[in-house]
Amino acid sequence: MTTLLTLVTLVTLFLADVAGAAPLKQTLHAYDRYVLKFRREHNFAIMSGVTRGTWYVQRFNTITDRTFPAHGVLSRFQYTFHLPLVGGFGYMLGSGVGYHYESPNTRGEFRPVSAWQFPGIVLGLVNNFNSVLRLSTTAEAYLERHEGLKTRQKAIFVTSNVFDFGAALDIFYDLSFALRLEFHQRELLYDKPNLPSDSIETFDVDARLGKKDQVWGLGMVYHLI
Repeated sequence: MTTLLTLVTLVTLFLADVAGAAPLKQTLHAYDRYVLKFRREHNFAIMSGVTRGTWYVQRFNTITDRTFPAHGVLSRFQYTFHLPLVGGFGYMLGSGVGYHYESPNTRGEFRPVSAWQFPGIVLGLVNNFNSVLRLSTTAEAYLERHEGLKTRQKAIFVTSNVFDFGAALDIFYDLSFALRLEFHQRELLYDKPNLPSDSIETFDVDARLGKKDQVWGLGMVYHLI
């Protein structure tokens, strides 16, 4: 994660230097008249990327303390509201929804399924190097619904907690539109709810499992000016 952020920073500084070169000055100045150092308020983004990671199954039916590979494709829509603090540096608040397609393993002992991602909360810091280049880091929490996680003997329907830490580089090729490169480190966890000792209720979903994965994505951003 640290290596990737360092690489993103170096690429950003290089592009920022290129963006300041003489052939682009007129274009950047034209954007600056509208942007005023910080791209504030309404931002909309769509992203699609590949995911790769590991399922950690501590307890699920006959499976205990096992790991399984995970890979798939993630698509997400996100809205964020940006406000400046100092110069081109500021913060953002927003939410998003998505769908994660996970490659099925129809013959395996553990059989993950695709999942819907419900709206959560996004908090982040953002730095506008100029009116063309913008770098952001985010922390996001949301719920992910899995309909039919399976072993060979049993299927469960669960909603998991997801914690997502990400970084994104936006390159504006137009006054309002940008190409986005992004990376995310996600952690997902489901645990059987706890009940009072005197409760007569029972849960069929007796499982504890989670997943850690990484997302490499490419997307588009629209800044409403």
